[in-house]
Amino acid sequence: MPSSDQHNDTIAQAFRDITRYACKTINPCPHLTGWSQWRNDSSGAGKSFGQPGRKDRGVTERF
Repeated sequence: MPSSDQHNDTIAQAFRDITRYACKTINPCPHLTGWSQWRNDSSGAGKSFGQPGRKDRGVTERF
């Protein structure tokens, strides 16, 4: 059975993949802070995603 850290990494990877796909195919709701900046980040890699202060920062700052 995977450790908690490995399990969380798997979830984070899956979420990252889904998020990247979703950002390419849908226009996210504007109230999701960080999404529009992430989509418009010309350098890629989602550097603007996971803004400080987000409730899920512990996950998004890995992206």
